[in-house]
Amino acid sequence: MSKILFFSLLCCLLMTASVSPGEVSSSGAVTAAPDEGETIEDPDSVQNIRFANFKDTLNDIERKLAIRHPIQAFRVYLAASRAEEATVRLYGSNGFQDNADAFRHCLWNALMKKSVGADAAREWANAHEAYSEGVDREMDLYNNEVGRGIAVEAFTEEQIIRVVQDLVSAGQCLRIVEGHCESTGG
Repeated sequence: MSKILFFSLLCCLLMTASVSPGEVSSSGAVTAAPDEGETIEDPDSVQNIRFANFKDTLNDIERKLAIRHPIQAFRVYLAASRAEEATVRLYGSNGFQDNADAFRHCLWNALMKKSVGADAAREWANAHEAYSEGVDREMDLYNNEVGRGIAVEAFTEEQIIRVVQDLVSAGQCLRIVEGHCESTGG
């Protein structure tokens, strides 16, 4: 399942929950709201985002997280969107069980760590993989952990992307070849 579809659903669920006045425009678009005390340095970068309804793609664990942590859910969605965009830009597609897939998972977790912290990023990533199985699960969980292991605090998003690219190129992530996990290097 596409991460975009998954996190689109998360945000759709948020739209059906109660919201404060001003969070939803008259067109139905949800705008990103800063946490209490948080400032937005570049107000022009905050965009209205309209989410499609992909309600049936979340598992029960993800639904519970989205309901308990709506701000995190929005940030996790944005991290997934950025990871998918960067993957397509650099690899030509999102891929499946290949280096592009490894890159996307690693980057998604690094970006989540930067925006919601390592513990919350682990919780979201593990919830997403809760019902996956076999070597695909092994690969995804490993690459997720690699991404959360990056010291992202002082890095910009583009710097994080370069670090993840380097990790994939150096063989620090996993892909699947002939049914087995293997290093992404080489």
